[in-house]
Amino acid sequence: MDMDSDAVAKAENTLREFWAEMYTWETEALPQSDKVGTDAVEPVARALQVICERFLVPKDRKYGRLFFVDGKPRCTNIGFPPEYNPQLETILGHEVKDKKTIVINTELANHLNKTLKTPQRYQLVLSGDVFRVSKKERFSAAKNKWVLLHL
Repeated sequence: MDMDSDAVAKAENTLREFWAEMYTWETEALPQSDKVGTDAVEPVARALQVICERFLVPKDRKYGRLFFVDGKPRCTNIGFPPEYNPQLETILGHEVKDKKTIVINTELANHLNKTLKTPQRYQLVLSGDVFRVSKKERFSAAKNKWVLLHL
């Protein structure tokens, strides 16, 4: 399968931008997560919706951070430490699956002990001239296999 170096670089940059946007969203949403009521929740969920529309493959997700109630966005899974952190995640390499699909292998350092690292991988798909994240997996040492994570 062929994908030129410019396309690979574009996919990697898209992933880094996604991490940065999600990190900002997580750190800004965390203080709001203990507030209750629609007025507190909707702005946080709308901000997540914008990120999802920009970076994720558009598809119906039964599980994940973003969901809709009566057509209004809601979100879940706001916690500490942030799941996405561009300072702690490093791209290790990539595997081109076909002319429109690339899997980028990464490792995420633990926020308390940076020598502890977890292998992860992201699948990105080229849609027009834009790469979008379609899947995220983490290697589970306990299960000795890749485990799908909800975006």
